Amino acid sequence: MLSSCFPWPLPPLPCSMELLPKRYTVGDDKGWRLEVNYTDWVHGKEFFVGDTLVFKYNAQYHNVINVTEAEYKACSPSQNETRLTTGNDVIKLVSTGNYWFLCGFPTHCTQGQKLTVLVQAQTQAPAPEAATTPPPEASMAKLPATLIGGSGITFSAVVFGIAAIGLFL
Repeated sequence: MLSSCFPWPLPPLPCSMELLPKRYTVGDDKGWRLEVNYTDWVHGKEFFVGDTLVFKYNAQYHNVINVTEAEYKACSPSQNETRLTTGNDVIKLVSTGNYWFLCGFPTHCTQGQKLTVLVQAQTQAPAPEAATTPPPEASMAKLPATLIGGSGITFSAVVFGIAAIGLFL
């Protein structure tokens, strides 16, 4: 029997939901600046392909540079690296692996204004267990034939609401 993302009495549908992308503001409400420990900020967070990082900062005093590991460790970006300078830079994480970022203003990186994140591949959410007791046959004829919501919760709630109403008619 196929696993289903929707509970019985719906026909089994393959459950291939990916995690929804997350949007992280680097440094949370403090943003991208000196005096924030970005090692602590990243601790406990998981980053996946499709997530975005938002760097918010005063562009007069900071920038963001995506660098190599060697440049990150040395706090020495090459002059060829693109500097992001809007003060509200959004970076989509498009592949797995490590990403390294630093501020290119003199001494900022050596003072700790640098960030590394490990990006993982998307994983599938586990399929919920199907209900074991079917509703009475009378309610089966009342179920709509098309999906009317984008999520299993909305669809399930509508289906079971209609089924329950059908029992009282």
